Amino acid sequence: MSFETYPSEWKQIQNLKGEIRDMQQNHITALQNAISQGFNVGYKAGIEQKTKWIPCSEQVPMVSDEYLITWTCEWNGKLMRSISIAEYDAEAEEWNTDAYIRNYSREVGIIAWMPLPEPYKEAENGFYT
Repeated sequence: MSFETYPSEWKQIQNLKGEIRDMQQNHITALQNAISQGFNVGYKAGIEQKTKWIPCSEQVPMVSDEYLITWTCEWNGKLMRSISIAEYDAEAEEWNTDAYIRNYSREVGIIAWMPLPEPYKEAENGFYT
C-alpha cells in the first residue's frame, strides 16, 4: 500500500499509529507513576518502621542485637525516663543494660525500643549521607 494509491487509508493508518503511540506512552507514564508511588510508600513505611518506638508490652526484638531503648526508673523519689542503647539477648529473652543505667536503680524498666539508625558516613563525592 502506498500513499499515492490509497491516500485516505494511508492517513487513517498514520493517525492510528499516532493514537497507539499516545496510548502506549500514557500506559508507560501510568506504570512509571504506579511504580514510583509504590516505591515511595514502601520507602516511607520502611523509614517509619525504623524510626518508630515499639512498646515492649507489644513486642520485643526477635534478633539478638543492640537497640535504642526508652527506660524508666525511680531515683530519689522521682520517676526518671531516658533513652540509651542496650543489647537484647533473644535466646535468654532479656535486656543487658550498661552500668550507667544500672547506677540509677536496680529496678530499671525498659518500656520501648527501636532499631538503631545507620551510622553516619561521608559519601565519596563529598556529599553527606
